[in-house]
Amino acid sequence: DPSVYIHLAEDQSLVSALESTFSPVNAQAHQQPQEMQYIPFIMVYDDSHKKQIRRDTLKAVMMKVYFTSSKARSEACEILYDVAEMMEFLAEDAKQILSSPTSSEKQQAEVFENLLFDGCDVSISMVDEYAPNAYGIFISDRLFWEAFVMPHDMNEYTGDFIGFGRGVGSRRQSNPDAMVQNLVHFQSSDRHPLSSMPCILQVDNESPMSPATLVLAIEKSGVGIRPADRNEW
Repeated sequence: DPSVYIHLAEDQSLVSALESTFSPVNAQAHQQPQEMQYIPFIMVYDDSHKKQIRRDTLKAVMMKVYFTSSKARSEACEILYDVAEMMEFLAEDAKQILSSPTSSEKQQAEVFENLLFDGCDVSISMVDEYAPNAYGIFISDRLFWEAFVMPHDMNEYTGDFIGFGRGVGSRRQSNPDAMVQNLVHFQSSDRHPLSSMPCILQVDNESPMSPATLVLAIEKSGVGIRPADRNEW
């Protein structure tokens, strides 16, 4: 049921139903009803498009990412802390190189884009409002992008993971315009009522940093989280 939420209630059957629906292991055999059109969040797979989005689209806005187990969130946070530290280092390194009279034009060109990280909020806040059914984090879009998107070789993610591939063994087409539209939901909060805000849901507990199994979701305040339906947005 596309309207099902991960509720505040302790009914674990809701979580089990969600996991069975979205499990990458079962995705090839799972046939979604025609009306269920879930939205993969990551829509760019070419490195040039990933860099384009990082440079031109991200606006240092905050977003929530939810996992369906505390273990998955903990594993993700370990990586996120390392990435946050790296971003701070790269920003400081870039400033030093760009201000040094002895650095070459080549050196300056290589580090210039790292200034995007200067002053970026790399904090990671825990969101436990919906535990034990969902475990969230509150992070900036830049930290999200560096951790969940930039390091990953998208050629590894083939097949129809959650109903949007072009068949088993195929690769999704990189679509920067669609990626921008997904990000706009977080950048323009006035597009949504305050009681129903966009978030991201990781549906793979075994690979919590997998970009291929992140879906656009809706958080309804005081109720819970559910995957967004393409027909809604």
